[in-house]
Amino acid sequence: MPMRHPGYADAAFAEIDRVVDRRKDELAYLESDAFLQDIESAGLRLGRFSELGAKK
Repeated sequence: MPMRHPGYADAAFAEIDRVVDRRKDELAYLESDAFLQDIESAGLRLGRFSELGAKK
């Protein structure tokens, strides 16, 4: 599923954004257990940009 800009939108935004309905679907996926399971299955982990330069 290609990600765009997940989130919620009102009616005014829906008039100018043809993929507004997909935004809600994408946000729901990112908030779901399925997303966390997919990340783990792929051998990935979530992190913060600030961790990229951190030394351990």
